[in-house]
Amino acid sequence: MVIFMGLLVDLFPGTDPPRKRDMAMEEVVVKMAKESGLTPDDDFVLRVMQMSELMAIRHCIFLMGPTGVSRTEVYRILAKTIMHGVDGQI
Repeated sequence: MVIFMGLLVDLFPGTDPPRKRDMAMEEVVVKMAKESGLTPDDDFVLRVMQMSELMAIRHCIFLMGPTGVSRTEVYRILAKTIMHGVDGQI
């Protein structure tokens, strides 16, 4: 489903198909972030969910970006979420 939505955006620029959301996993992401002393704003939760979606369709991913954009915390919180028992997309 994730790949299909990406193809829709590529084929029809300007479209914004709704993203399938796993609210139970998002709740656990927020809980794990708070337990780690982080403030889980919507952008952070979205990045964790996007990483989970990427890992479901890719064998290898790279987290790129400038210093201070939460790359390390994103994968740490995703790992804690999975260890907590919510597998989500993976």
